Amino acid sequence: MAFISNLVRHPRKLFLRRALFQIHLWAGVLLSLYLIVISLSGSILVFQDELTATTFPSTLASYDRAKTASIPAVMHAFNGLYPGGKVTFLTVPTPTMPAYQLRAIDAQKHELRLLADPQTAAIKLQPRTWLNVVHDLHIYLLLGSKHGIQINGIGGVVLLLLCITGLFLWWPGIKLWVRRLRISFRHSWRRINFDAHNAIGIWTLVLVSWWAISGIYFAWYKQVGFVVNAVSPLKGMVAPKPPPPTVSNGAHASLEEIITAAQQASPPAFEYVDTWGAHGEGPGQFSKPVAMASDGESIIYIADAATGFVHKFSPSGEPRLSFQDDRSDIQPIDLAVDAGAAIYVADGRRGTVAIFFSDGMRHRELRTGAPSAVRQSMHIAVDAYGTTYVAAKHPYGIRKFSPGLRPIGSWGGTAAKESPVDDPSSLVVGPDGLVYLCESAQPQIKVYDANGVVQRTAVLSTDTDPQLTGIAVNRKFIFAVGAANPSVYVWSLDGSFQRAQDLSTWVPGAGTSTVRKIVVTPANDLLVLDTAAARVFRFRLHLQ
Repeated sequence: MAFISNLVRHPRKLFLRRALFQIHLWAGVLLSLYLIVISLSGSILVFQDELTATTFPSTLASYDRAKTASIPAVMHAFNGLYPGGKVTFLTVPTPTMPAYQLRAIDAQKHELRLLADPQTAAIKLQPRTWLNVVHDLHIYLLLGSKHGIQINGIGGVVLLLLCITGLFLWWPGIKLWVRRLRISFRHSWRRINFDAHNAIGIWTLVLVSWWAISGIYFAWYKQVGFVVNAVSPLKGMVAPKPPPPTVSNGAHASLEEIITAAQQASPPAFEYVDTWGAHGEGPGQFSKPVAMASDGESIIYIADAATGFVHKFSPSGEPRLSFQDDRSDIQPIDLAVDAGAAIYVADGRRGTVAIFFSDGMRHRELRTGAPSAVRQSMHIAVDAYGTTYVAAKHPYGIRKFSPGLRPIGSWGGTAAKESPVDDPSSLVVGPDGLVYLCESAQPQIKVYDANGVVQRTAVLSTDTDPQLTGIAVNRKFIFAVGAANPSVYVWSLDGSFQRAQDLSTWVPGAGTSTVRKIVVTPANDLLVLDTAAARVFRFRLHLQ
């Protein structure tokens, strides 16, 4: 009780206050120069798009959406200027950034920063400007991506500690706290400086704390995203209330008329929306698409094994971003996206998983330990914690890696006592944290917990399509798509079979063996990737 009384009335008497003063003092000394650099560079980068546009050559044509050159035209111009080169990153023109921006590697493996005229598609070199230096200073402290972000995160932690200790030191007691909110100019300069420190500190506490939290987020965005989602999870919209029934004195409708009217008023369980995708080898185009994933914003990601591109699209197929790995020539065979929109790409050539930030910048690499004989069969999945699961042909099985990319478990391999994983065809982690696996030779989906214990099995009730090539899971259902027929099979989460939906009216390839992939987005869209046709078919789900 004495501690509480002193804290409320006489905080200066507490030893804890003197200890926190030393922490606050030295944290402030260490952070002063750091904060000046971060604040000034961050203030400049707020206007990065506008400032970048001012560095463009004056010879570029003005932005006109109706006259904007197509991506194939830009790629044709690039290939003519740099034979044997490849584009690893491309952004389309906007009113703010009125030019194509490309990152590329030429035939001699030199990295290139290029601009393309928004109307003529003419390629020009983009020199490194002062804005690039400011960006690297703010994000990496000019230390490179490996160390700079982590140092920034530590700076955010120290700044947050400075705010917490400062709040404790600011508190003068219940009788004097109002005085600490203002500055008195009737005293000596030392007192004015002291009052200014207290008043400015308390009035800017929320803003400075938010700076600290943002620095922590950018350094450890997955962990912060998981905490936020645990405290305030996203929830679906409330269904609209139907209008009150109207009373009619007319003749009653027959049952057939009621059923016909209901069928016309109610959308089908799988409502066809649109089809998109263009064949080609450039950004936003498909040559040999092999994998598809979706993030929490319903953005679609597609990996191409022939070109090495990873493409980002809106659900309706509008290109958002295309990039390749600028460090190595990877061969994508599967991909996954975590809760923080980090992109995981399985490399069938090297047996690794390359991890990229959401803007396509490479972050780090997971070494799976997969031998060369099974690398082409690799499939990956990521849960909400950032835990990565990798599955491949026997004897590899399924292996589990921590968010720090360390191996922490395995099952279904050589030493497995349970049934081995022979030839996986798809692997996902559901919203419930369970691992869902289907294999090429078995028309069923095995459901494991995070430790590899089988919880249930979703078995296909018909033998018309024994090979499942893609699975997806939402909060109510398990979905799978077959190879022999363009049909989607649906189970409830307890493994009971619900329905089979024939999509051959829209999706080609009935009667032929075609690898198809599916995703279900938070917007309740189901997308089917037909790898042979290089097209994506979108359906709106109306399942009860």
